[in-house]
Amino acid sequence: MRVTRSPVSLAIEDKRIAVYKYDNGKCAVCDVEDNDARFATMSYFASELAIERRINEMLKMKTNPPARDESDRIIREVASDLGIIPDKSQLDALYLCMYSPISVITGGPGTGKTTIMGVLGEYFRRNKISCVFAAPTGRAAKKLSEASGTEASTIHRLLGVRRTVSTDDDELLPDDRAGQYNSLLFVHGKDNPIVCRVIVIDEMSMVDTMLFRHLLDAVDKGTSIILVGDPDQLPSVGSGDILRDLLSCNSIPKIRLDALHRQSDDGSIAANAGLILEGAEPDRSGGDFEIISCKTEEEAQDTIARLVLEHKNEDLICLTPTKNENVALGTVQLNKLIQALEVKDELKVIKRGQSLTLHVGDKVMQNKNDYQTEWIDPVTGEVLQGIFNGELGVVSDIDPLKGSVTITFDEGKSAEYKGKLLENIDLAYAVTVHKSQGCEFDRVIIALGKMNMLLYKRSLLYTAVTRGKMNVTIVELEGTLQKFLKAPKGEIRETCLKDLLKTVDFRRNK
Repeated sequence: MRVTRSPVSLAIEDKRIAVYKYDNGKCAVCDVEDNDARFATMSYFASELAIERRINEMLKMKTNPPARDESDRIIREVASDLGIIPDKSQLDALYLCMYSPISVITGGPGTGKTTIMGVLGEYFRRNKISCVFAAPTGRAAKKLSEASGTEASTIHRLLGVRRTVSTDDDELLPDDRAGQYNSLLFVHGKDNPIVCRVIVIDEMSMVDTMLFRHLLDAVDKGTSIILVGDPDQLPSVGSGDILRDLLSCNSIPKIRLDALHRQSDDGSIAANAGLILEGAEPDRSGGDFEIISCKTEEEAQDTIARLVLEHKNEDLICLTPTKNENVALGTVQLNKLIQALEVKDELKVIKRGQSLTLHVGDKVMQNKNDYQTEWIDPVTGEVLQGIFNGELGVVSDIDPLKGSVTITFDEGKSAEYKGKLLENIDLAYAVTVHKSQGCEFDRVIIALGKMNMLLYKRSLLYTAVTRGKMNVTIVELEGTLQKFLKAPKGEIRETCLKDLLKTVDFRRNK
C-alpha cells in the first residue's frame, strides 16, 4: 500500500521549513504535533539564528566603560558647542554609545534622536573615531547626513551591491538560500567586513530580517553598532520585527528617550502623534496641525487639490493608507489628480501603456528592488549598481527618440530608464504610508477615505503624522479618523528571533 506523506513532512525533509519549540531556555527541534510547536521557513530561521549568534558574540565582548561623570562632562562640552543642552535620557543614551558593542536608542518624534546624531557625529570627529552612518532609504540617509554632519548612505550602499545570483532553488542548498537577500550578494560580509570603529543605523523600524542579518555579517570584531528607531511606527515591509525583537531582549543595552523637545506654543505635531497612538483625539488648535472633514470623496479631492496649489513650491507629499485604484483617496487617483495640477512640457513625454505618463519634473518612486541598473555616484563618478524599493526621485530629463527617462534620486544618483525598466517606476505625488517610512517632509497631507478594514491601525496613522516636519493636514472622509482612533494600536508579528533572543537572556541569567 502506498503511503502518502504530508506536505509538512516533505518540507521538513527537504529542509525548507524548521519546526521547534521554546522550552526551558532553549529552542529545540520538536514534533509537528506538539502543542507548542512553531514553524518557520528555513531561510528565515537560519537568518534569525545567525542574528542571535552574532548578537551573543557582541554581548560577550569585554568593555571598559568610562567614568560616568567624565563621560557626561565630555558630552556636555560637545553639545554646548553645538548649542544643545542634553536632557538626562539623552546623556544616558550617549553614555551607552561610548562603550557598548551593541546598543539600541528609541524614542518618538521630538524626543531628541536627531540631536543625539549631531552630538555623536561631532564627538567622533573630535576624537578621530572612524564611523559610518546609514539608513534604509535615500531620503532618510539625507536627513541623517544633515543631523550628524557626516555623509550618510543607504544600508544597501554601505554594504555594497556586488552582483545577483541565480534564484533557481535546484541550484541552491538550504544554507545558500538563507545567506542571500533576494538573490543578492554584497561586497561587505564576514570575509570583508566594513572597516570602521562605529556603525550608526537610523530608522531601524524599517529594517527587515534578511537585511539585518547581512548588516551584522559585515560588522567587524571590535566594531560597535548603534541602532536608532521608533518602535511605535509600522514594522518593516519585509518579513521580521527586528527593532521590537531587539527591545524584547533584556541583555541588549537600550535607552528610550522620553522628553518631548519638538514642542512650542504653535507646534503640536509630535504631541498629536502621541495622542493618536494612545487612541485620543488630537489637538486641533495647533498652528502646524489641521483636520479637515469632508462629506464626500469629491469634496476631499477638491480640498487636497486646493492645498497642493497653495503650497506647490514647498517640500510636500500626500500620504494615504491605500493604493487601491478604485477608491478616490488611494494613490492611483490622487497621483493623477495632483500630476494634472502641474504645468508640464507636453512635447517631452514618455508613456507606459495606459497607466502612466511621465513629464520632466514629475515626482516618482522606485516600486521594486532592482539590483542590476547602473548609476553614477555624483561624488566619486564611480559606476555602481542597485536602485531599491521606496527610493524617491524626480524625472530630470526625457529623450522621446530613445524612449528613455533620466531620474535623479534623493541621494543624488541618476539612472536611465526605458523599456521594461519603466515598470519599476510609479508617480510619487501621493504614496502609501508604508512607502513613506524613513522619509520626512516639510508639509504632509494625509488622505483618509475608503479602504480595507485591515488598514485601520493607530500605528499606521501615527507613522503618517510623524512624516511631517513643519505641517500636517489630515483630510478625512467624515468619520474615518474616529475609526483609526478606535482601531487596534498595530499588528503583532510572531518571529523566531524573539524566541532565540530569550535564550540569550536565559543563558546570561544562569
